[in-house]
Amino acid sequence: MAAGAALLCLPALGLAQAPPSADSYIVSANPGNNYGGSSILAVQSGVTSFVQFDLSGIPANASIQKASLRLYVDAVQTPGSFDVYQLNSSWSESMVDYQNAPSIGASATGGNTTAIAAASLNNFVLIDVTELLQSWLGGNLPNNGLALRLVGSDGSFSFDSKESSLTSHEPELEIVMNSSGTPGPQGAQGPQGPQGQPGPQGQPGQAGQPGPQGATGPQGPQGATGQTGPQGQTGQQGQPGQNGQPGQPGSQGPQGPQGPQGPQGQAGTGLNNRGAWDGATNYNPGDAVYATGSYWLAIATNTNSEPSPANANWQLLAAGIHELGSWNAGTNYNVNDAVSDQGSFWLALAANVGSEPSTTNTNWQELAAGATGTQGAQGPQGPAGPQGPQGPAGAQGPQGLIGLTGPAGAVGAAGPAGAAGPQGLQGPIGLTGPQGTAGAPGPAGPAGVTFNNRGSWSASSAYNPGDFVTYNGSTYLCVVANINYTPGTSNYWVGANLAFLEKFGQNAPTTSFNASGINCYMGEVRLFPYQFSNSAWIVLSGQTLPIAVYPALFTVIGTAFGGNGIETFSLPDYRSISPNGMSYEMCFSGSAVYP
Repeated sequence: MAAGAALLCLPALGLAQAPPSADSYIVSANPGNNYGGSSILAVQSGVTSFVQFDLSGIPANASIQKASLRLYVDAVQTPGSFDVYQLNSSWSESMVDYQNAPSIGASATGGNTTAIAAASLNNFVLIDVTELLQSWLGGNLPNNGLALRLVGSDGSFSFDSKESSLTSHEPELEIVMNSSGTPGPQGAQGPQGPQGQPGPQGQPGQAGQPGPQGATGPQGPQGATGQTGPQGQTGQQGQPGQNGQPGQPGSQGPQGPQGPQGPQGQAGTGLNNRGAWDGATNYNPGDAVYATGSYWLAIATNTNSEPSPANANWQLLAAGIHELGSWNAGTNYNVNDAVSDQGSFWLALAANVGSEPSTTNTNWQELAAGATGTQGAQGPQGPAGPQGPQGPAGAQGPQGLIGLTGPAGAVGAAGPAGAAGPQGLQGPIGLTGPQGTAGAPGPAGPAGVTFNNRGSWSASSAYNPGDFVTYNGSTYLCVVANINYTPGTSNYWVGANLAFLEKFGQNAPTTSFNASGINCYMGEVRLFPYQFSNSAWIVLSGQTLPIAVYPALFTVIGTAFGGNGIETFSLPDYRSISPNGMSYEMCFSGSAVYP
């Protein structure tokens, strides 16, 4: 996204978006690592994210009504809450890490934390940071950006960064300003000439197409100000023309005497909300309608003249809005949604539900009110006072304000939605908590079993744990007492190595299996004198396993050896370091997770 702020101007209101200039996060478990190029902003225990915004497009003297931090939730591993904090020192996106992280200051929300739940996934969240932005623009605080930090110990989630190429919903400041227009640069002020008598003012006419603007000539010294008469009503503004190249400044001529003030002009009409445009309806100046995703103001009487940027009968008021009909208390409204309510047309400034539009509700901006009553009669013009004597030349005054900006062009049609991107990468694993104190010794486990060669399997024989048999050319070890359960088709038997069992026979170790076949810690690795898996151990050959089948083992080793961390994880491959005929195996069904 290009740096700078985009601005939408409405009467007495300005909307702007400030993009991020830098973002990254830090991980206490990896204190020297920099994540400035990451596509996510992670928030979890031991992980804090930083964002800094480009405010160059916001006027330094702008009056800020509201500023909201907008974040897009792209992953929720564990629900939790976070808060936004001001940063008290500077930092660099490409250099920041846990060891040189900026100092984190006070909460920018007054301690109003934001909760992230499973339902927050693939949705935006808005956080009010109005006071922090006002402090940046007013010079009370340097713009070092802000921090996103977990509140409490539970929670693991992430937001899109400015480098995200999957959904491309980068962080953004949504700003509502009270001013409507951006002051231009201040030029040199010439001396002001003497001021003549005020001349008569005629009736205001329709504004014509603006021509090219020439350079301002020198200004003479300022004379005494005469009596100011009442100002007539301003007419409708015409379509702006292309600005020509500035001409060479001409010499300033003497100013002629000004005539007496003319009578007050007729008052214009207010905005009259007429709903959606209809080709059969007769529209008058001041009527406002919704058409083609925008809101338009009639500046001339017309019928069946559809609004467009090239139609001189209409003036564009607001583009890119979403007309949703009459306001409904049960509907979720987002920014730029437009509704009709109480005879007026309203534009949503913030996401809301059940918040009825009104002139005191900051979630809404009134675009057009109902019809306005007739204007009262104009009182008579008072007589002009006598002309005062010429005063001395005053000091050079400041540059005058730049004229109003012409209306924005029509918004183009939205392109087709892109295909959903691939699943984002797994965020960093949190730190392991401190080890608890050792518990009291548990009761003695059941006595181990010995291996007993029972020969060929028989359906009528009773078998106990430790018995092994041959069946269909393979050897099987009984791990649960049974009768008439066929080896190879039942969990009561596991495949076994005949040479190992015959070697140990009645003297086989009694600690490898108990009645359930389990005597190990989850994730424990041992070297075995054979190369097959059993009911508690799995050979380490670099295989990928489903998390849904081995959830307990996944909580121990995570994605340290591979896998996407969402559906799969991987085991290490120890085959190259295993002695001949032996194998390293990991316990996946232990009696405890940790020693």
